[in-house]
Parts: sequence; structure tokens; C-alpha cells
Amino acid sequence: MNIFFNKKQKTPTDLVKSIKESLIIIEKSGPNSRNTEKALEELSKCLTDIKKILYGDAEHEPNQENATILATEICSSDLLSMIIRDLGKLEFEAKKDFAQIFNNLLRIKSGARSPTVDYIAKNPDLLNSLVKGYEQQDIALNCGTMLRECIKHENLAKELLYSQNFWVFERYTVLLNSQNYVTRRQSIKLLGELLLDRSNFNIMTKYISSAVNLKLMMNLLRDKSKSIQYEAFHVFKVFVANPKQNQTNSGYPFEKQRETYKEDQFNDEKAFLLKQIQAIPTD
Repeated sequence: MNIFFNKKQKTPTDLVKSIKESLIIIEKSGPNSRNTEKALEELSKCLTDIKKILYGDAEHEPNQENATILATEICSSDLLSMIIRDLGKLEFEAKKDFAQIFNNLLRIKSGARSPTVDYIAKNPDLLNSLVKGYEQQDIALNCGTMLRECIKHENLAKELLYSQNFWVFERYTVLLNSQNYVTRRQSIKLLGELLLDRSNFNIMTKYISSAVNLKLMMNLLRDKSKSIQYEAFHVFKVFVANPKQNQTNSGYPFEKQRETYKEDQFNDEKAFLLKQIQAIPTD
């Protein structure tokens, strides 16, 4: 027989209601107010109680039926989105507890379905919020943990990969312009590998359509470091071998294994590309 909630233990409905009320107080009150302090304490306590339902404790084993009820209640109340929105305001341990709860909820099944996975799939903005969470140092680790758990599910991984907020090359440009030699070289090398991967054809097409990106690669070709020039060259040749210019979708004529390149091959390719560029009409 299933273990039901005793009189001292809050039900899933009670816990969700209490957390939502606490979040409202936190949003309305100032960060240093007594009301906010009490609301944060109550919220932390409720998260601890939720962990007991999901993971059990020294006296009780976790109960699958109660966990499923809890997952359904949390999703139907839109609580996940509310907490993620205010995650940065939570106490340190509360952030960790919520990340653990979030990941556990993703693994809970109701028959063949997962209530939490279905909820996130219908609310893709939640994934975008986790991606944006990387911008905040105090919650970046928590958001990363939750995001990695999400992409274990194919439909959520697909939603994330096709999201416009996920592929932001403007931010990657910061790495390409880094003053740190290792960061700059490895970032250019990774970019070249991504663009030369046939499965990333659409991403490659989008990247090389930008004149700003072309200018960046041309500037990197002038770098004092030969290694930086070498890595930038592999990206630059993708621009020159642009399928739109060559009117072909057969791939890249210069695509080879990076390890096979020698200095003389590098110079030969560079000379050939110069001829290709000179042949491009100027009007």
C-alpha cells in the first residue's frame, strides 16, 4: 500500500501553493526586506520537502506515485518557469536544491510519458531562459546542470538546437578576438571544424553570409602568429569556396584532414585561393 502524506507533511498542492506565494512576495518586496527574508526561508524549506518526496530520507523511501503527483502538480501550475525566472534571487542551497529537483522531475514517468518533458516541450521559452542563465555568474552552473539534463531527451535537444537563441556567433566572436593566444587559436580551430562538418551546412551558410565575419577572418590572416594565420586560413577558404559563388552544393574542394597539411600545401592552397579571389567579378 502506498505511503500517503501525514498531517505534518505538506501535500504537493500545498508545497506548490506555498512556493508560488513566496515568489510573489520576493518579487514585490525589496531584496533586503524582512518579508523577502521570510519568503526565501519558506521557499527553501518547501524545496527541501520536495526533495524528501522525490529522494526520500532516513525514515522514508521515495514513493513513485507521490513523485508523479508532484511532477504533474508542478507542471500544471507553471512553477518551473516561475522559479527559473527568479532563480538568481534564491539562496545558494536553494538554487542547488531546485536544480536537483528539476533534473529528477525530468526522469519521472507517468505511463510512457514524462509530464515534465512534455511541459518543457510545450514551453520552449524555459529552455531559452536556461541558456540565458549562462550570462549570470551566480546561476550559470545551476542552469548548465539543468540544460544538460534536458538535452538527454531527443525532443528537447532538437528544440534547443533549432532555437535562434542558441546559435549566437556574435558572442563567439569575443573568443576569436581574445587577447589570450591559446583561447584565440583554439576558438578559430573549433570554428573551422564546425563549418567544415557537412552536418552543419545550414549553419555554415549563415555564417559565411556575413561580411563582418569575412572581415574578421581576413584580419586574423594578418595575425603575427603563424599558427593563428594557419587556423584562420581554414575558415577563410570556406568563404572563398562559398557554394553560392561556385554554384555547387557538392561540398568544399579543399576539405581534407587537418593533420595532413604541410607548410608547402598551405602555401599552394593560399596561392590558388588568391587566383580564385581575383577571378571573382568586381561589379
